[in-house]
Amino acid sequence: MAKPSANGKVRTRTVVKTPKGAGQFPVNTQESNAVGDRKARQLFLAILIASFVLVAGGVAWIGWQLTVLLGKTPIDWVGVGLGVVALALTFFIGRGLAWFSFFSAIMYASRVKAWESQEALCRSAIKFGKFFPGGAATASLMLIQSLVSRGQTAEAIKVGEELWERLGGNPKHDQTLAPMCSMLGLAHQVSGEPRPSIVWNERAIESFTRVLEDVERPKGLMTKLAVKQSPNLAGSVHMQLAVSYFNNATSHFQQMNYRPAKESFKKAVEHANQAPDSQEKVEVLKASKEQLNRLKHH
Repeated sequence: MAKPSANGKVRTRTVVKTPKGAGQFPVNTQESNAVGDRKARQLFLAILIASFVLVAGGVAWIGWQLTVLLGKTPIDWVGVGLGVVALALTFFIGRGLAWFSFFSAIMYASRVKAWESQEALCRSAIKFGKFFPGGAATASLMLIQSLVSRGQTAEAIKVGEELWERLGGNPKHDQTLAPMCSMLGLAHQVSGEPRPSIVWNERAIESFTRVLEDVERPKGLMTKLAVKQSPNLAGSVHMQLAVSYFNNATSHFQQMNYRPAKESFKKAVEHANQAPDSQEKVEVLKASKEQLNRLKHH
């Protein structure tokens, strides 16, 4: 747009529009599935009770065997040692079954859109974070996803901040932290808070970058299996990075930080080009390229 200045000369101003669809997501306004809520709770209790009976029976049997071994003369110390190991393994199995009772019920609730029981079960799992820390982190992510989908961004941000305080960018939890940080960056963005959005987006980019490096050069057995089972895994991570860079660029633009916005849009294009074909890829590429054209003189 051209306007005359006070001295009569014409000055120009470049008008850069925020990308269409940036900082927006559909909000679920539907009531929770009451039947699904009931069934999710029943599923949780059924698996939990069955797990308790199984573990308690195992502990009782091993305890009885140890009593018999300790009552013999001479004492069979090898057998006693194996019994103690069996008790320790039973504890770990019990912990795994306890988490499975939460996870299976949460996944069922998510599938049938029973968000009330899903969120309640996630909160309960988080309370037992010391008992199964990895599972509690996953429960936090699923709770945040549900809250964000319902437009409860303030509560989602609170849960995310608490999880970040506990894990603090630990690379071991990148698989959980990366999508969580990306989601909270968007949550701040739609709340009209670009500055904290940038903080979370940069955390997401850092975590996703480590995930991508791990996928492209897998070292652990589980990572190698995941890559083998999902050949497009690296491409999916590239797409997630593209989205994180795009959201970061949008937040920088809202702060009128045009130079970092331009660099982030370039990164979004770079990663999107390495992602598998999808509608999301098309939209990110189109919006990023449009913004780069408008930001040529910044």
